Amino acid sequence: MNMRILFVENMSMVMISAPLNGNNWIMWSRSVWIALEGRDKLGFIDGSDLKPAEGFLNINNGRITDLIVRTWILNTISKEIVNAFLYASYARSLWVELEVRYGECDGPLLYKI
Repeated sequence: MNMRILFVENMSMVMISAPLNGNNWIMWSRSVWIALEGRDKLGFIDGSDLKPAEGFLNINNGRITDLIVRTWILNTISKEIVNAFLYASYARSLWVELEVRYGECDGPLLYKI
């Protein structure tokens, strides 16, 4: 996982156009997944990059990058529900919390799609 923080990776960057509203988990989560994968930051939500490389600088960069990823995700959640997720400590825990709450698969809807 590349933990370099590029100048283009600012916290206000818009990743996707349709915010999570509680009813659009499948499309929203896939959009966020693609956006993070394209920025080489998927490991912060899929659990593959939970431990930054050794060394103070890398650990600090890992924390900063995790904060940026959390901010990106929070910025893609509708204002009506985002407050419930502001206290997640890490991007991974935020993702898991969202998945538990909204990731229930709707079989008939999925079949219809």
